[in-house]
Amino acid sequence: MNINQERINSLMKSLSQKHLKHFVKEVQIFGLQNLKKLKDKQILYLPNHLSHFDYILIPKILNDIKLNHPATIAGANLDIWPINKIICEQTGAVFIDRKIMKMEGINKEKRKEITKLNSALEELITRDQSLVNFVESGRNYSGKVMERGDSGILSRYLKFAKKQKKAPYACNIAIKYDPHTIESPCLHIASFFKNKIELAYLFTDVYAFGKNYILPTEKKPIVKINFGEPYSLENFIETRNHEGLLRFVQEDVKRLFGEIY
Repeated sequence: MNINQERINSLMKSLSQKHLKHFVKEVQIFGLQNLKKLKDKQILYLPNHLSHFDYILIPKILNDIKLNHPATIAGANLDIWPINKIICEQTGAVFIDRKIMKMEGINKEKRKEITKLNSALEELITRDQSLVNFVESGRNYSGKVMERGDSGILSRYLKFAKKQKKAPYACNIAIKYDPHTIESPCLHIASFFKNKIELAYLFTDVYAFGKNYILPTEKKPIVKINFGEPYSLENFIETRNHEGLLRFVQEDVKRLFGEIY
């Protein structure tokens, strides 16, 4: 993985100076003191997932306070998104085709996706690279917090950490959009087209972001993000307890979400 920090720095500077205000009215950060405990540590960030903007916001905040830029597990559909100057391999995106990964059995396509994912995760852990993993997989269209979860990536992550005798830390994150996400006006349409007509699915999100971009500032959403207390993954790694980790993350993120005001 060739993360280009110079490109990242340029993108984050451009976001701060020009573009962030076109997406959201305001960003409110809770738990900033917890992030300051993470300096020089390898971190697995585990947020809930409501919007594509999550992919932009979390790395920006981490870069702003001089923490290591994280890689991010992202759906393959984002690889063709118009904003892929931000979400791309050079900025740490690990694209996986979740539709293929969820297929029953093993075929050539699925084996290729699994190999790519395993290789990326092992490399990230070897290099002490931090990672953002949305355990809900895709966005939660209902707006509810952690009502579903997938421990597949957690299982692989713990396996490779144990193999390499690493003990990364984790940080649970809750994200809330007030009064709604950027995509909210089109979510019902997007959910209808998802996994059916991919071009239409893509267009609904592009339309929602485009419409939001030209809205007056006062009509854009406020995004609130709460960073939890960091914790060592050592016990989860030793026992390979990925299901236990998933349950803990789900409950803790719900708690963090409830603390947002």
